[in-house]
Amino acid sequence: MAMLLALADENESPVLSIPKGWKYCTGKVGSMNSQKVVAAMETAAKSNQVIETDVYRETHALYHAIMEALYGVTRGQIQLA
Repeated sequence: MAMLLALADENESPVLSIPKGWKYCTGKVGSMNSQKVVAAMETAAKSNQVIETDVYRETHALYHAIMEALYGVTRGQIQLA
């Protein structure tokens, strides 16, 4: 599901329907620096109400999810730039 959403154009709706109760958002990252990737994803999640801004554990869980995704994409080497 995440890959379909990530690869879809802005005007294109994903082939699969989003399961009820799921939230997602899209955004852009202007750098391959991992700190900027994390910051951009956190900002997008907060501004689109995917996570609650005043609940630390949601921000913390999002951070770990982002780091796991980066780890998987980079095959263990989190440095992108």
